[in-house]
Amino acid sequence: MKKKLFISFLFIIISVFTYSYGQEITIHGKVVDKIGVVSNVNILNTTSKKGTFSDDLGFFSIKVSLGTELEFTSIQHYKKVVVIDHNILTTKSITIELYLKDNLLEEVNVSNKKMFGTFKRNVTQSTRDIAVVKSRGALDFSEIKIKENKNYHKATTLNRELNNITDPTQRFEGASLGGAFIPFASILKRRKQKKKFEFKRNFPSLILKELGERFFFKELKIPKNKFYHFLEYCNPLGIEKLYQEGNILEVIEILTKESKEYLINDMHK
Repeated sequence: MKKKLFISFLFIIISVFTYSYGQEITIHGKVVDKIGVVSNVNILNTTSKKGTFSDDLGFFSIKVSLGTELEFTSIQHYKKVVVIDHNILTTKSITIELYLKDNLLEEVNVSNKKMFGTFKRNVTQSTRDIAVVKSRGALDFSEIKIKENKNYHKATTLNRELNNITDPTQRFEGASLGGAFIPFASILKRRKQKKKFEFKRNFPSLILKELGERFFFKELKIPKNKFYHFLEYCNPLGIEKLYQEGNILEVIEILTKESKEYLINDMHK
């Protein structure tokens, strides 16, 4: 009898593990690096051989199962492989950080035929230093050395061009620009208000497209005729602003948490 119970118990455990490893669910994620979000990253499920790409905000969604290996590749970054575990399947979310490759520039030559010299600078900068405008020293020319061009001759054409240079601000002499920007400020304000209104109007379709009908109507169990009302219910918590800032994982957490209370309140109406 004990032997039969042991065999039955063992069979149940094997069945559960087999089901967990075989069942596919959709997870949502975000790809970042030391600079910020990373778009156009190739994400491949090495088991199913199906893949996707991260969007302009670094977000992606893909079907996985327990033990699945996800391979993240990008031209500017080192490849990364992540194994899906129980924690990722439970939260249905993941954030991946990629590491930038260092592409070095050995020498930069700056020359201009209309200048009296040729500028030359030796630099050793990574892709990050060149790509990020905020990087200190990226535009530092303190070490530039001017090398005399002995073959330079003052051509007649160049003299003519130099002598014909006029002051570009001359035609504005006597004109007052004090009130010139008032209409532009009004236009910019109206454009900003219009853009804000259009985003608010399009937000339901944007969030539905981003997370999918299955998330709202199957996982959260929100009735389709209550979809817009549910979003208005969650809006005081700042879901529109969070979505606009790219914090999609926080939006998912709020929607998941509030859906339970919303359904309870809806049932008692």
